[in-house]
Amino acid sequence: MDIMLSEINQYTNKSLLTCAITLAVQTLGYHTCLYNPFINNSYLRRHTLDDSDNPFYCRYRTNIDFAHTYKSKSFYSPRQNDEETKDNVCLSKIYFQYKELLEKYDAIISEDTDNLMAPLNDELLNYELVKMLNIPIALVSSPCDDWCERIMYSINCLQNMDITLRGIILSRFPKNPNQSILSLPEYIEKYTTCPILGIIKEFEDDSYIPTKELAYMILKNIDMSKLMGQKIYYPSYVNL
Repeated sequence: MDIMLSEINQYTNKSLLTCAITLAVQTLGYHTCLYNPFINNSYLRRHTLDDSDNPFYCRYRTNIDFAHTYKSKSFYSPRQNDEETKDNVCLSKIYFQYKELLEKYDAIISEDTDNLMAPLNDELLNYELVKMLNIPIALVSSPCDDWCERIMYSINCLQNMDITLRGIILSRFPKNPNQSILSLPEYIEKYTTCPILGIIKEFEDDSYIPTKELAYMILKNIDMSKLMGQKIYYPSYVNL
């Protein structure tokens, strides 16, 4: 089993959700790994996390197996002498490592670099890597002024690129949504063939969620069978 999370807009909690889904799949009894081809260096700002993934990865590292092929700054960040750049990305290196992980683990949970149309280097876009690895995609979207249009556009792009789209996770869903937001899931499923995989409400504090709470949040609110592309049975010890 494998799935990659790809964000539609900013501030979706994609890295947090990737950790949470990995923890949830492990809770169901599967030997699971979180894979990110390019893990970014990051830092903590005063009182807030930056937009990168390391803070969440480090917080749950004792509970999750992680794998990455390259360690580098974002494409948009100034390069440092002691860091690997993405100029000499070896796609075959990523390809064979990913296939080895599929052999070793029951499930691989991945997240893309920024989004599918973001550059990996001066020659490659992220979606080209996704197509090479043949990873199914789950889109993640959070509230924004035009999020319905963004979702529709993203669905059409993925379908035109022949990438397998498992569905959409609506993240940071308002606790007191207005009627237009409430009607969004129905609108998406009515006018597209893409299912809503689940709705994750806004957290009080995104950075300090206990491991067990994260896993059970996913199991309660996301259709794991649709997300992972096969029938998922919850063991008797998973008491929701």
